[in-house]
Amino acid sequence: MNNKQENVDSLHQKVNELENKLENLLNSQVSKKQNLAIEVNGSLEINQMKILQVSCQQLINIYNDVPKVLLEYIVRVSLTIYSSKTLGTSL
Repeated sequence: MNNKQENVDSLHQKVNELENKLENLLNSQVSKKQNLAIEVNGSLEINQMKILQVSCQQLINIYNDVPKVLLEYIVRVSLTIYSSKTLGTSL
């Protein structure tokens, strides 16, 4: 009987330790999410697009020879895994 009680006490102690570890883990995840929160204080800036009037082959040649020429024609975008999931598309 004494051995059974010791086993029960040991199991009870281990369950309590696991509960504490789980609670600490959940609390750390919540604090990480709060630290990652951002606040947007502006609006999206939409620049006027410039159209490049060249053929596909000319574009390839320009890109390979002097890619800096294309800098004023580029549109910077970024796509993260989160925005991809939000849009319902896959990468």
